[in-house]
Amino acid sequence: MSNENSDAEVPVTRIDRILAVSSLTLIVAAVLCFVAVIIGSMVTVDFGTPFWTIVSGIMYYGLPVGVILFFTLLVSNTVRRAKLAKAARSDQRR
Repeated sequence: MSNENSDAEVPVTRIDRILAVSSLTLIVAAVLCFVAVIIGSMVTVDFGTPFWTIVSGIMYYGLPVGVILFFTLLVSNTVRRAKLAKAARSDQRR
């Protein structure tokens, strides 16, 4: 293993930032909504109101969508790093 490519950085694109912020926001919102539903259950809140319906929807759908966005970010970064490594190897051969 050589250290020739250790200082080469993978460029961060706008879509990477959007995916990272979106996934983090959805995961944190889902966890906060989960905590709110637990607290609401302890104080016997009426969950039929529109506010609690939205909170429950974020809790149910936010975490899976956030995880999917995170894995999409992970795959796109892996593909980009593989392309850069392949390009670096082909440049070294020349």
